[in-house]
Amino acid sequence: MKRSMSSPVSDGIGFLPGMIRLRRSARVLRLPALSVLAFTLCGASSAWPQEHEVPQAEILGGYSYLHSSDANFNGWKASLVGNLNRWVGIAADFDGHYTGAESEHSITFGPEFAVRRSKRWTPVGYALFGVAIEKAASGETEHGFATELGGGLDYEINHQWAVRVFDVAASITHIGGETHVSPKFGFGLVFSLGHK
Repeated sequence: MKRSMSSPVSDGIGFLPGMIRLRRSARVLRLPALSVLAFTLCGASSAWPQEHEVPQAEILGGYSYLHSSDANFNGWKASLVGNLNRWVGIAADFDGHYTGAESEHSITFGPEFAVRRSKRWTPVGYALFGVAIEKAASGETEHGFATELGGGLDYEINHQWAVRVFDVAASITHIGGETHVSPKFGFGLVFSLGHK
């Protein structure tokens, strides 16, 4: 039986054009492949958490609304937070709410937690404890225990300023033997002092 075999010369001649075609097609494919790879890496890097400096301290000031005992109170909120690291800080919070001749003030302290995984947006949460002072229309003043459980969302404008887009809390007071849970809403501006 006669097998058909190619000569070594014809094999070499057929092999070289095939290699040239493969190299040309590899060059043509290299540019789109590199472009796709670069695009993928850029997209992935933008999805990774952006590392940025953490403020040493933050000062918040803004508007606050309190609904308590079927009455609507308008007022203010101010807080100072010293950040221990990028996740936890110690907060001192002061607020005042007013309606007619009645008012309610609170001074609370405790931990504040921040989720700094985005360059611009920072969710925060806090658990604060302290004292509440209520003044009735008659002028009588009472004080008792206060708890603030809540959180908010900050949007960074630049290196020093951010907007507290919203702040929502449950204001729990125990005054005169009675416990009241009232919703509290607010917004404001945050100023950063120093960075680490």
